[in-house]
Amino acid sequence: YLSYDNLMKAHFQSRKGKGYRKEIIEFNLKQETAIVEAILFLDSEPLNEDMISKISELSRDVVEIALQKLQEKYSKK
Repeated sequence: YLSYDNLMKAHFQSRKGKGYRKEIIEFNLKQETAIVEAILFLDSEPLNEDMISKISELSRDVVEIALQKLQEKYSKK
């Protein structure tokens, strides 16, 4: 079943043993951006970068990049 815990387990499992090639980094960033987007969508309260980082177990730097990607995505609409 789909749950936040299962989503995070699948994400971290997919990263195990992977190299640092550009396409792998880009793929991981897309996954991490989707995780941040899901957290923002599901939480009823505004969240800052530190809160998202704690919930997602992603670094604050990754959260900031993901938020920039989401801002770009939604500013185009």
